[in-house]
Order: sequence, then C-alpha cells, then structure tokens
Amino acid sequence: MVIKNKTTFKKETIRNIMRADGFDNKSYKTKKAVLNMSGLVSGMVCVSILSRSLYSGEGAYKFCAAIFGIICAVCLFAGMYGIDKKNYIKFAQNYSCMIGNTYLYEIDSDEILVWCESGSSDNEKDAEQPRRILWQQVEKWCEDLDSIYLFLRDDDEAFDCAKCEALDKKGFTECEAKDLKELCGAVMAAREYENKRQEK
Repeated sequence: MVIKNKTTFKKETIRNIMRADGFDNKSYKTKKAVLNMSGLVSGMVCVSILSRSLYSGEGAYKFCAAIFGIICAVCLFAGMYGIDKKNYIKFAQNYSCMIGNTYLYEIDSDEILVWCESGSSDNEKDAEQPRRILWQQVEKWCEDLDSIYLFLRDDDEAFDCAKCEALDKKGFTECEAKDLKELCGAVMAAREYENKRQEK
C-alpha cells in the first residue's frame, strides 16, 4: 500500500507546526504554566490589596497593589504571548522559505518520498529528485483537525527548531488520513517493542 498526498505549505502551517511540537514538550508546557499561574496569583493578590486599601486609605497598600499588578501583567503577557512569539520567530526563520510550495508525498512502510512540485520551488532539483525519509528518522507524530505532523530526528545544525513534515488531511490522493495514522501507530509500536526487547 502506497499512501499519496499533495500538500501546499501555507503561512499558518508554521504556527500549526510550532503548536504541534508543543503538544508533548514538557519544558514548554512547564514554563507556560508557571508564568500563567504566577500572573493569576499576582492578580489575585493585587485585587486583595486594593480591596483593603479602600477601607484603610493608606498609600502603602496602593503601592503594593501597583507592584503586584505589574507582575501580573508581565507574567500573563509572557505566558500567553511572549513565549509563543519567541518560538514563532525561530520556526518562521526555518520554514518561511517553504511558504507557497506544494509537496507531493509517497509513503509506504519503508520510507517517505517527498517531491517539491515543479514551479513551486526556486530549486529545480527539488522537483526532479525526491527527498527520502526513512521511518527511523521519524521521532514522533501527532495531528490536529487539519493536518498530520511527522517530526524528524535530524542532525542539521542550521535547522535550530523541530523539523517536521505537515500533511494536509484533505490532500490525500490515494488512501486516507486514517491509513497514515494507522501506519504511524504501527511504526511507533514496533519501535517501542524493539527498544524494550533490547533493554532486556
């Protein structure tokens, strides 16, 4: 069985890849949770101090409330927007050259072949010679409503963020999205079994 897909890389694909990479990124989730929680707690303290200042009328309370208010704003901004913006800049630097390109995929149980459709890339060799990806290079996979993401294990030092192939679920020309998901699941299960067997 050969699974075929045709996907056009769009600007919003960059943000989707970034979000998909964060699905199981513990460091990213921890930083985001700590910043958001710190912001919420600071906000609650600020409100509490302000309510006390209404009864006491002391200026010290208002000063403390202002400090916690600033901490709240900074933490919530960093947690809800700042981290994502910093990550997006890094992903955009690596993926912006792919925007507008159409990629053709042929996938079986051994490998993934990727062509850049002629006319959508500045490099004519991309359209002539397929890029070959072995399943051993696929580190993880995940999905959202629109796409399936294959994250690759790569030693390219110039690529300083997660390397990923994003396949549009509406772009399958042979087989369906569920077939690719089943194949990904089988590959990962076989790899996990092999790793456990070697540990013994």
